[in-house]
Amino acid sequence: MKALIIAACLLVSSVAQADGLDDARASAKAAPKDANAQFNLGLALMRSIEPQLRAGELSSEDKTVATEADKAYERALKLAPNHGRAHIMLGMLCNFTKQYGRAIPHLKKGLELPRESMDWWIAADTLVNVYFNQNKPAPAREILEQVVETRPDELSAHYKLGLVYFFAKETEKAKREFSRVLELDPSHADARARLTALGG
Repeated sequence: MKALIIAACLLVSSVAQADGLDDARASAKAAPKDANAQFNLGLALMRSIEPQLRAGELSSEDKTVATEADKAYERALKLAPNHGRAHIMLGMLCNFTKQYGRAIPHLKKGLELPRESMDWWIAADTLVNVYFNQNKPAPAREILEQVVETRPDELSAHYKLGLVYFFAKETEKAKREFSRVLELDPSHADARARLTALGG
Protein backbone atom coordinates (compact mmCIF):
# COMPACT_ATOMS: atom_id res chain seq x y z
CA MET A 1 0.00 0.00 0.00
CA LYS A 2 2.80 2.38 0.92
CA ALA A 3 4.34 1.77 -2.51
CA LEU A 4 1.09 2.72 -4.23
CA ILE A 5 0.98 5.94 -2.23
CA ILE A 6 4.58 6.73 -3.12
CA ALA A 7 3.94 6.00 -6.79
CA ALA A 8 0.80 8.12 -6.67
CA CYS A 9 2.77 10.98 -5.11
CA LEU A 10 5.34 10.69 -7.89
CA LEU A 11 2.60 10.93 -10.48
CA VAL A 12 0.86 13.84 -8.75
CA SER A 13 4.01 15.87 -8.11
CA SER A 14 5.38 15.28 -11.59
CA VAL A 15 2.10 16.11 -13.25
CA ALA A 16 1.94 19.37 -11.34
CA GLN A 17 5.13 20.32 -13.18
CA ALA A 18 3.49 19.48 -16.50
CA ASP A 19 0.73 22.07 -15.84
CA GLY A 20 -2.05 19.75 -16.92
CA LEU A 21 -2.69 17.59 -19.92
CA ASP A 22 -3.39 20.38 -22.43
CA ASP A 23 -0.28 22.28 -21.43
CA ALA A 24 1.78 19.07 -21.53
CA ARG A 25 0.54 18.31 -25.05
CA ALA A 26 1.32 21.85 -26.17
CA SER A 27 4.80 21.73 -24.62
CA ALA A 28 5.59 18.35 -26.18
CA LYS A 29 4.41 19.56 -29.58
CA ALA A 30 6.39 22.83 -29.29
CA ALA A 31 9.55 21.00 -28.20
CA PRO A 32 9.60 17.63 -29.99
CA LYS A 33 13.32 17.19 -29.26
CA ASP A 34 12.99 17.88 -25.52
CA ALA A 35 13.02 14.57 -23.63
CA ASN A 36 11.55 16.14 -20.49
CA ALA A 37 8.64 17.64 -22.44
CA GLN A 38 7.86 14.19 -23.87
CA PHE A 39 8.25 12.63 -20.41
CA ASN A 40 5.91 15.20 -18.86
CA LEU A 41 3.34 14.45 -21.54
CA GLY A 42 3.54 10.76 -20.69
CA LEU A 43 3.03 11.58 -17.01
CA ALA A 44 0.07 13.86 -17.68
CA LEU A 45 -1.56 11.24 -19.89
CA MET A 46 -0.96 8.50 -17.35
CA ARG A 47 -2.32 10.65 -14.54
CA SER A 48 -5.48 11.33 -16.55
CA ILE A 49 -6.36 7.62 -16.45
CA GLU A 50 -4.68 6.69 -13.17
CA PRO A 51 -7.79 5.31 -11.39
CA GLN A 52 -8.60 3.11 -14.38
CA LEU A 53 -4.99 1.91 -14.62
CA ARG A 54 -4.93 0.97 -10.95
CA ALA A 55 -8.28 -0.82 -11.25
CA GLY A 56 -7.15 -2.61 -14.42
CA GLU A 57 -10.30 -1.47 -16.19
CA LEU A 58 -9.48 0.50 -19.31
CA SER A 59 -12.15 1.56 -21.77
CA SER A 60 -11.22 1.83 -25.44
CA GLU A 61 -10.67 5.59 -24.90
CA ASP A 62 -8.44 4.86 -21.88
CA LYS A 63 -6.43 2.38 -23.95
CA THR A 64 -5.88 5.10 -26.54
CA VAL A 65 -4.59 7.43 -23.81
CA ALA A 66 -2.34 4.67 -22.42
CA THR A 67 -0.93 4.10 -25.91
CA GLU A 68 -0.28 7.83 -26.29
CA ALA A 69 1.52 7.86 -22.91
CA ASP A 70 3.57 4.86 -23.96
CA LYS A 71 4.62 6.64 -27.17
CA ALA A 72 5.52 9.81 -25.25
CA TYR A 73 7.80 7.83 -22.91
CA GLU A 74 9.35 6.05 -25.89
CA ARG A 75 10.03 9.42 -27.55
CA ALA A 76 11.65 10.66 -24.32
CA LEU A 77 13.86 7.57 -24.23
CA LYS A 78 14.81 7.91 -27.89
CA LEU A 79 15.98 11.45 -27.11
CA ALA A 80 17.58 10.55 -23.76
CA PRO A 81 18.22 6.79 -23.50
CA ASN A 82 19.34 7.05 -19.86
CA HIS A 83 16.29 9.02 -18.69
CA GLY A 84 15.75 7.01 -15.50
CA ARG A 85 12.30 8.35 -14.69
CA ALA A 86 11.06 7.71 -18.22
CA HIS A 87 12.23 4.10 -17.90
CA ILE A 88 10.51 3.76 -14.53
CA MET A 89 7.23 5.29 -15.61
CA LEU A 90 7.13 3.29 -18.83
CA GLY A 91 7.79 0.20 -16.72
CA MET A 92 4.92 1.15 -14.43
CA LEU A 93 2.62 1.72 -17.38
CA CYS A 94 3.59 -1.66 -18.84
CA ASN A 95 2.91 -3.29 -15.46
CA PHE A 96 -0.53 -1.68 -15.28
CA THR A 97 -1.32 -2.82 -18.82
CA LYS A 98 0.04 -6.33 -18.17
CA GLN A 99 2.93 -5.99 -20.63
CA TYR A 100 5.27 -7.60 -18.13
CA GLY A 101 7.98 -8.55 -20.62
CA ARG A 102 8.29 -4.91 -21.70
CA ALA A 103 8.18 -3.63 -18.12
CA ILE A 104 11.15 -5.62 -16.84
CA PRO A 105 14.03 -4.06 -18.83
CA HIS A 106 12.76 -0.53 -18.19
CA LEU A 107 12.45 -1.14 -14.45
CA LYS A 108 15.87 -2.79 -14.36
CA LYS A 109 17.24 0.39 -15.95
CA GLY A 110 15.62 2.28 -13.07
CA LEU A 111 17.57 0.08 -10.65
CA GLU A 112 20.76 1.63 -12.00
CA LEU A 113 19.85 4.84 -10.15
CA PRO A 114 21.28 5.47 -6.66
CA ARG A 115 19.82 2.97 -4.21
CA GLU A 116 19.01 5.65 -1.64
CA SER A 117 16.83 7.57 -4.11
CA MET A 118 13.04 7.47 -4.22
CA ASP A 119 13.28 6.67 -7.95
CA TRP A 120 15.29 3.51 -7.21
CA TRP A 121 12.73 2.46 -4.60
CA ILE A 122 9.82 2.96 -7.03
CA ALA A 123 11.63 0.97 -9.75
CA ALA A 124 12.42 -1.82 -7.27
CA ASP A 125 8.91 -1.99 -5.86
CA THR A 126 7.29 -1.97 -9.29
CA LEU A 127 9.66 -4.65 -10.60
CA VAL A 128 8.87 -6.84 -7.60
CA ASN A 129 5.17 -6.35 -8.36
CA VAL A 130 5.77 -7.34 -11.99
CA TYR A 131 7.32 -10.62 -10.85
CA PHE A 132 4.55 -11.27 -8.32
CA ASN A 133 1.88 -10.38 -10.91
CA GLN A 134 3.29 -13.18 -13.06
CA ASN A 135 3.35 -15.60 -10.09
CA LYS A 136 7.15 -15.67 -10.36
CA PRO A 137 8.39 -14.44 -6.98
CA ALA A 138 11.87 -16.02 -7.19
CA PRO A 139 13.40 -13.29 -9.42
CA ALA A 140 12.22 -10.71 -6.87
CA ARG A 141 14.45 -12.16 -4.15
CA GLU A 142 17.64 -10.20 -4.87
CA ILE A 143 15.72 -6.95 -5.29
CA LEU A 144 13.81 -7.44 -2.04
CA GLU A 145 17.00 -8.29 -0.17
CA GLN A 146 18.47 -5.00 -1.41
CA VAL A 147 15.31 -3.12 -0.42
CA VAL A 148 15.27 -4.41 3.16
CA GLU A 149 18.98 -3.70 3.45
CA THR A 150 18.44 -0.13 2.26
CA ARG A 151 15.05 0.40 3.93
CA PRO A 152 14.96 -1.85 7.01
CA ASP A 153 11.54 -0.53 8.08
CA GLU A 154 9.83 -1.14 4.73
CA LEU A 155 7.00 -3.42 5.82
CA SER A 156 5.78 -4.49 2.36
CA ALA A 157 9.30 -5.51 1.31
CA HIS A 158 9.74 -7.68 4.41
CA TYR A 159 6.36 -9.31 3.79
CA LYS A 160 7.08 -10.01 0.11
CA LEU A 161 10.56 -11.28 0.95
CA GLY A 162 8.93 -13.59 3.49
CA LEU A 163 6.69 -14.91 0.72
CA VAL A 164 9.71 -15.44 -1.56
CA TYR A 165 11.44 -17.46 1.18
CA PHE A 166 8.19 -19.31 1.96
CA PHE A 167 7.76 -20.41 -1.68
CA ALA A 168 11.46 -21.39 -1.78
CA LYS A 169 10.84 -23.53 1.34
CA GLU A 170 13.38 -21.53 3.34
CA THR A 171 11.31 -21.69 6.51
CA GLU A 172 13.64 -19.97 8.96
CA LYS A 173 14.23 -17.03 6.64
CA ALA A 174 10.49 -16.76 5.99
CA LYS A 175 9.79 -16.77 9.74
CA ARG A 176 12.38 -14.03 10.25
CA GLU A 177 10.73 -11.80 7.64
CA PHE A 178 7.17 -12.38 8.86
CA SER A 179 8.36 -11.68 12.42
CA ARG A 180 9.92 -8.43 11.24
CA VAL A 181 6.62 -7.46 9.63
CA LEU A 182 4.87 -8.03 12.96
CA GLU A 183 7.50 -5.92 14.75
CA LEU A 184 6.68 -3.10 12.36
CA ASP A 185 2.91 -3.70 12.41
CA PRO A 186 1.58 -6.07 15.11
CA SER A 187 -1.86 -6.01 13.45
CA HIS A 188 -0.64 -7.42 10.10
CA ALA A 189 -3.01 -10.40 9.88
CA ASP A 190 -1.44 -12.01 6.80
CA ALA A 191 2.05 -12.05 8.30
CA ARG A 192 0.66 -13.45 11.56
CA ALA A 193 -1.20 -16.20 9.70
CA ARG A 194 1.89 -17.10 7.66
CA LEU A 195 4.09 -17.16 10.76
CA THR A 196 1.58 -19.33 12.63
CA ALA A 197 1.37 -21.74 9.69
CA LEU A 198 5.19 -22.02 9.79
CA GLY A 199 5.11 -22.81 13.50
CA GLY A 200 6.53 -19.47 14.53
